[in-house]
Amino acid sequence: MGHLRKLFYRSTNLSILDALPFDYCRKRKFIAEDDCQKHQYLVNSRWRIFVCQIKLPNIINGTLSSIGLFIGPNAMLVAGMLIAAIPLRSIVSSKRIYLVTLLRLLLIPIALLVLIKLIGFVHWAEKGEIIVLISFLATTSPSASTVTQMAVIYNNNPQKASAIYGVTTLLCMFTMPLVIALYQIWG
Repeated sequence: MGHLRKLFYRSTNLSILDALPFDYCRKRKFIAEDDCQKHQYLVNSRWRIFVCQIKLPNIINGTLSSIGLFIGPNAMLVAGMLIAAIPLRSIVSSKRIYLVTLLRLLLIPIALLVLIKLIGFVHWAEKGEIIVLISFLATTSPSASTVTQMAVIYNNNPQKASAIYGVTTLLCMFTMPLVIALYQIWG
């Protein structure tokens, strides 16, 4: 069951990352309708494998596992290459990067913290404290390197996306303990 769960999570992430671009391309007529239908079939096949609990052969599981393990480091390499190409002065002088960083690392997590405590999500499940803390940790994390890859694919300012990725990653060393301390104090 563990392999199937990993396959499901990887395929769900891939479905989200794959289905949206194909839908975008279909609307813009970048690709043929046939390719969109084939892709939709593959996305639906992933869900069928999960729902029917079909056990795939080891060679397919191993291949998918290897691909899944490579996605994160590959995204970080792409982001690192893009960050290295940007002059440090342009990163430091961009006010927009700091605004996005402030929103991503402080304002959104603090707003969510208020919402979590006021609504009382902790009492909704048996191990609610752990579930809420893990979910809350995800909101305090830096922007994902996958965003940089999406910006590269669609040629939508990948340098800015990688700069945001780099700055949020560096500053989360300070903001994450602060926000978690607020969560524990309010507890």
